[in-house]
Amino acid sequence: MKRPFFVLLIFIIISAALIKTLNSITLCIIIITPMLCIYYFIAKKKIRVINIALIFLISVCFILYTYSTINYNYDLKKYDNKKADIYLQITSQPVEKEKYTQVYANAYGIDYDGKFEQVNQKVIVYIYGEYNYDIKPGQKYIMKGKIATPYGPKAKGEFDYNLYLKSKRVYSLIQVSSYNIQYAGSGNLFLFTNKIYDVKDSIAAHMQSFMPASELDTVKGILWGDKLEDQSLYDNLTTIGANHILSVSGLHVGYIYLLLMFLLKRTKINIKVQTIIILSVLFIYAAMCAFSITIIRACLMFGVIQCCKIYKKLYDPLSALSFAAIIILAINPLILFTASFQLSFGAVGGIIFFARVLNNKMGEIKPKILRNIVQIIALTICVQLATLPIIIYHFSKVSLISVFANVIIIPLCGIIVISSFIGMIICFLPIMGFYFQLLTYQIKALAYFADLFSKVNYANISMDKMFISEIVVFYILLFLLFGYIDIKNKKTIYLASATVFACAMYSFITVII
Repeated sequence: MKRPFFVLLIFIIISAALIKTLNSITLCIIIITPMLCIYYFIAKKKIRVINIALIFLISVCFILYTYSTINYNYDLKKYDNKKADIYLQITSQPVEKEKYTQVYANAYGIDYDGKFEQVNQKVIVYIYGEYNYDIKPGQKYIMKGKIATPYGPKAKGEFDYNLYLKSKRVYSLIQVSSYNIQYAGSGNLFLFTNKIYDVKDSIAAHMQSFMPASELDTVKGILWGDKLEDQSLYDNLTTIGANHILSVSGLHVGYIYLLLMFLLKRTKINIKVQTIIILSVLFIYAAMCAFSITIIRACLMFGVIQCCKIYKKLYDPLSALSFAAIIILAINPLILFTASFQLSFGAVGGIIFFARVLNNKMGEIKPKILRNIVQIIALTICVQLATLPIIIYHFSKVSLISVFANVIIIPLCGIIVISSFIGMIICFLPIMGFYFQLLTYQIKALAYFADLFSKVNYANISMDKMFISEIVVFYILLFLLFGYIDIKNKKTIYLASATVFACAMYSFITVII
């Protein structure tokens, strides 16, 4: 079977979507079975029965897994809307909001009405008011507060905050007043990630001695995905469709990977040791970025690239992308329904499926600088087309200027990422003021171009939310436009028609349920 990971991923996605919509294991299995039979009938010369049986087994496992994740009977459920003393270990860096401080933690105990019970559950803590503690990952606290369940969508089609938090394994919220916090010691987190956070804080502190606070804040936002305090810059980047540079993604990891390869190729270190060094650096970087979905995807794909180099195998980006998606969904299948997952994998899918076709049609372009500009434009168009329905579905807004803005923003972002990454290493040296002055100018250039493009009329427009069936029709037309669908093949037409019909029924069911 050609590209088994890709085929398996398609049925995993279908299985997870069905169980989320229908919430019935039996009904989902009844629906997935004929779909597999149809696929076998269409591709029977290319696939064996044992492969179909294996896909069916894994699909059923994901149906059961997704169902249990949605309906998980979490430890703190019986304490909903009750006040208690909760024993917590901090697992993330605190984020300052306007009215409160938000931090992720793991609840390992609860004392309610004088009775102590051990628990094990990830929670979000909202701390209201000013507090005297320097809250850091790994620290333990006893907090007296109210336990609440995250709210769901207020109306059909609106953002489901409850489902979003379940994709992070968060089932409860803890609301705490600042005077109800008691320090209870500290301990190491899994894989000592708290130590990595300490290194990150130390790097930021040393950078602060060389850079203005506003520019450093932007560096932290681009390099680590930290919250950007400069709201005007964030709004400008959003308007021009370039706010993806503030979400650490494959773009960032790719620049760091290229820098590491450039340096390691100039040594005599063998490929296996190089791979260990690269994956170790990427793991530390991923930990600094709180293991976001996009960076996990990128690290997995670059890990596959290195394994292909070691074993001298041909790298297939679609199989690597599918493998990364399956691993991430195996961690939590509800991640599938998050905008970050869909945009990350949709963007890379657009590059894999469409960029190569577009570049081949354009042919060889000279001089080189013009070819590079055209390739960036083509790449941006492909990513924009691939993610357009996802953006409209989640945000109901589209940037009309992103194709042109990203010609400048993407290379500039690459320069900033590489400069900032090098700055992480050399910031401990006392005479690096001139280097960070250059980095400051790069940030100012980014702010200038973001402001310049955002002032263009109709740079960003609002649109009505798309239905699932409309999204599927859009992608079918897109694949037809790029030559992936043969309109003369009856089986292909039947499959496309059946897909549109199935998605139309899915949209209908989601409306009436």
